[in-house]
Amino acid sequence: MLLSKQLQTNLVLSHACGLGDEVPQDIVKIMLLLKVKILLTDIVV
Repeated sequence: MLLSKQLQTNLVLSHACGLGDEVPQDIVKIMLLLKVKILLTDIVV
C-alpha cells in the first residue's frame, strides 16, 4: 500500500513540473473550459 501511495505522489510531482513563467490563472481557466467543450462535443456527436 505504501508503495502505491509513493507511486501516486511521484506521478503527480513528475507531471507537475514545467518550464518557463507561470501561466496566468485566467488563461488556465480558458484552457480548461476549452478542454471540457471538446470532450463534451465528442460525447454528443
